[in-house]
Amino acid sequence: MPDRTNVLIVPPAAYPECAPDGFYLGARLRRRSGNHLVQPGHYFRDYHNPFKELGYHWYCLEDTDRKWRADQDSLVTFVEAIRTYLGTVD
Repeated sequence: MPDRTNVLIVPPAAYPECAPDGFYLGARLRRRSGNHLVQPGHYFRDYHNPFKELGYHWYCLEDTDRKWRADQDSLVTFVEAIRTYLGTVD
């Protein structure tokens, strides 16, 4: 399994007023769970994914608390949220 993957972010049509609700990661991503590698949750090949043939899976990362502030947040904010989320357990 690779220790790195590409990330593809496609901002929504309403960006920057609306936050992106997810992103795409390489299809071979796995997380450690004890002595095993498992596919992470919220990680879909066929759902909402026009890039599956390019080797990406959709990773859902919705802002359910609606913390996005269009006057202060940006794609940099979103990338930091991705980094934080991927560093946590499902």
